[in-house]
Amino acid sequence: MDWAKWHDLYEVSTPLKERLMAVREQIAAAAAKVTGKSLHLVSICAGDGRDVIGTFTASDARQDVHATLIESHLELVTRGQAAVDQLGLARRITFRCADATQSSTYVNLRPAQIIVLSGVFGNLKERDVQRLIAALPSLCDRKASVIWTRNLFDDGEKATQIIRKCFVAADFTEEVLVRTPLGLFAVGTHAFRGVRRPLPVNTTLFEFTGIASIPSAVEPPHQQRPSPAALRAAASDALNREVTYADVPPRGLGTGAAKGGVAGAPDLASGDDGRVAPGGSV
Repeated sequence: MDWAKWHDLYEVSTPLKERLMAVREQIAAAAAKVTGKSLHLVSICAGDGRDVIGTFTASDARQDVHATLIESHLELVTRGQAAVDQLGLARRITFRCADATQSSTYVNLRPAQIIVLSGVFGNLKERDVQRLIAALPSLCDRKASVIWTRNLFDDGEKATQIIRKCFVAADFTEEVLVRTPLGLFAVGTHAFRGVRRPLPVNTTLFEFTGIASIPSAVEPPHQQRPSPAALRAAASDALNREVTYADVPPRGLGTGAAKGGVAGAPDLASGDDGRVAPGGSV
């Protein structure tokens, strides 16, 4: 997989724009719940960091707000660092060019109030999903929020159910779960309710298997065979507007963003408010 090309698709792919905006919204909502004067976020397999960077451009009254973005792909780190520098966020956002699968990468990181796992679970086998979620309590502060995504292609519905069960087994409570408007991604937030555990020593936390090629579902309409859904999406200015690093959720970071999901997104269970109660089906 050409991960630089994948990230280029955020500029033209409606499904990826939808996922990006949903993740940013949930990051902002999680930050608004953090009490105290400090906030630390960790993004695992962060890519170019546009989900975090786009949220952290908003103001926050706290002086001690910091994000550590872990990514091994040098080109993506370079891109992200350039955006951080351009936006004057170097004191708030640090890239760590390292292997996110290894426990040694997380040594000396302070406990996180927010952990972001965007675009990760779809690249893992089931056993590695279980291993990674089981390791999260070693990175979490009390009541930390973990924001995660899973594509809903092929076996994605079943895989999403497995992810939710793994979080419960690791002492997390489901707070938010939405399906993006076109229905191609699930985006959720789970809150840690357990006791922090020691970080495993010199351990592989998970294996990043990856995917062989870019799924046609996320390619822009001109690269797919036209379908009614694609044509409707292309006609929607709201969904196809350009999303940039600085394009933040309406209420910004730490300003009381509402809990919930993307406006207009269908409930994953049977409701219609964009959320699903714990135990609902995806």
